[in-house]
Amino acid sequence: MIADVLGYLALGLGIFAMANKHMLWLRIAHGLSAGCYLSYGLMISATPIVVAGILFLIIHSYHLTRMFLDRKATL
Repeated sequence: MIADVLGYLALGLGIFAMANKHMLWLRIAHGLSAGCYLSYGLMISATPIVVAGILFLIIHSYHLTRMFLDRKATL
């Protein structure tokens, strides 16, 4: 039951992220989605979903950090 909720939450956040035109909110929403997918994958023992969640978290964390550092450098 909880796994299903996490799966649907991940799906909803992913759809919200892809519908968003602002890159910051896309990265935040998709990062949250990846975290939900990671938890969902762990709960249902689905290694490909876990691996994808980890990879997406790494990618979005990197880009969010770069966005923050680039913005801070221009201030």
